[in-house]
Amino acid sequence: MAKEPCRNNVTIAGLVVSNPQYSHSSRRGTTYYKLMLAVKRKSGTDDVIPVSFSEDVLDPNDDYEGRYLRFCGEYRSRNKFYGGKNHLVLAVYADNAEVSEEEYVNDIEIDGFVCRPTIFKQKPSGKKVAEVMIAANRSYGGTSYIPCILWNNAAEMANGFEVGDRFAFRGRIQSRNYNKKFEDGTSETRTAYELSVFHFEKIEEGEDESNS
Repeated sequence: MAKEPCRNNVTIAGLVVSNPQYSHSSRRGTTYYKLMLAVKRKSGTDDVIPVSFSEDVLDPNDDYEGRYLRFCGEYRSRNKFYGGKNHLVLAVYADNAEVSEEEYVNDIEIDGFVCRPTIFKQKPSGKKVAEVMIAANRSYGGTSYIPCILWNNAAEMANGFEVGDRFAFRGRIQSRNYNKKFEDGTSETRTAYELSVFHFEKIEEGEDESNS
């Protein structure tokens, strides 16, 4: 019996910066392709976000680079094994695509269960940040694991989250570059993707409790 699905809605619009490439095939036999979409923040910084889709949504052989597209769908994760380890791969999975005006949209609403203890930090600047991992059940029985970031007062509240608590989060998907250092002294630049939360509600059994 499939688990109760969690809400998972994404609307994203921006500039295509790379054309579609083959991504992977699902166990159900669906072939997915991936393109990269640059979505500008109010600060002017670009979040470059992977968008996965099937041929039913968008022709993977067309040339989209330099065009503005709008996608609606879900934010999902999958495991990919490389370098001797399992890695969490995150992407927007689109079930609808259309040509967009020159605009940027980055909006996600998702609910799920806290699945590991919160990591709480205070940066040298004084900013407080909490890292929360949630597990969101899919309608067909799978689960997506979504890393979430909360700031300042919200971060302090998140520090009290318990594993198994269910929350609804609203925010934006962000990309963040960091340097990965290796034992031999070398390093490489990698990109992390996470949900930057600006509103959340705790979901109680049979009712919603608002916390913002």
